[in-house]
Amino acid sequence: MKRGLSKAYTDKGKKTQFPLYKNLKCGHFGIKILRDGSWTYHNSPIKRIEIVKLFSTVLKFDNGVYYLETPVEKGVIDVEDAPFTATNMHVEITNGVQNLIFFTNLGDKINVNKKNPIYMGFNQEKKDYFPYVIVRKNLKALIIRSVYYELVNLAVNEPKDQKLYGVWSNNTFFKLGRVD
Repeated sequence: MKRGLSKAYTDKGKKTQFPLYKNLKCGHFGIKILRDGSWTYHNSPIKRIEIVKLFSTVLKFDNGVYYLETPVEKGVIDVEDAPFTATNMHVEITNGVQNLIFFTNLGDKINVNKKNPIYMGFNQEKKDYFPYVIVRKNLKALIIRSVYYELVNLAVNEPKDQKLYGVWSNNTFFKLGRVD
């Protein structure tokens, strides 16, 4: 365990130092994010959305493992599919350019672009493809069915391949699927 010092300010504006522990592993936290985006703690629902939103700000994904990480502790959590769900979509057209904006179950706003792409990912458990959008870094949101249908209504042919359908956002084409 690495130990360093971090600075904090007291109520009188003076700097004080306190120990900062890096990579302190706390094992499994007993938290699980279900496919519908709801969070549980030891199989009991976490009902306070403020707590869930707070936890989501320290959520990380690395080497196939989801975990919550603060400056003082790091613990593994389980995620059934994706840690977020995209529950709403808005279409903006600015200067003739279509921009897709998704909103998650926790209030995140995602502008679809090269950094935050839409993609079809294969779900091993369901043996089928499902639509996702990257929320931040490598954390994804499952696009719920009703929002996916809205997205499909915007689908057009890819200019170079008439059998490939997708959507445009921020001058980038995002593939949804082929029709053969």
